[in-house]
Amino acid sequence: SFYKHAEKTFSFEVIEAALDDYISDLDSIDARIQMRFSFPMKITSLRSGLDGYQYYDIAMELVEHDGVRRKFMHFDYVYSSTCPCSLELSEHARESRDQLATPHSQRSIARISVVMNGHDKLWFEDMVALCRCAVATETQVMVKREDEQAFAELNAANPIFVEDAARLSEPRTVRRSSATVRRCWEPAFRCD
Repeated sequence: SFYKHAEKTFSFEVIEAALDDYISDLDSIDARIQMRFSFPMKITSLRSGLDGYQYYDIAMELVEHDGVRRKFMHFDYVYSSTCPCSLELSEHARESRDQLATPHSQRSIARISVVMNGHDKLWFEDMVALCRCAVATETQVMVKREDEQAFAELNAANPIFVEDAARLSEPRTVRRSSATVRRCWEPAFRCD
């Protein structure tokens, strides 16, 4: 069923046609199909001006259950999360004992699933912009010494718990300028 559509340009319409074929060929009631890929975007480093590619893991999914068809976009946003408590303890050590301390940070992934409504489009670039608006500490792709310093400053200025990242990524707290973005998605957020 899929191979009838393998040479077509990828879109939700192509996925729908493949799903229709699966349902017909297999005489199925419910069905699900998903396509995963890495979407490259050119990113400029924080200070050195170098360009590199950030790859975003995206999955487009179509699910038919009990005669209802739903479209989903799953999007992974990788960011650095500096622990606010650890940052405070590091500052306390420096101020009270003149002891240099480093707050711990970790690489985190916000996995965002969006239910696509109607025929409106949500561009991958819009998802990146929304995530950056909510959580500014996206991991970097090109890092020279001055970029590393800028990233450390950015992390210190934006300490965040994973729970805060989930709350900040929630659609009611993210300011969106595009009316299309407001209409076409109903997010279900989960941060790992």
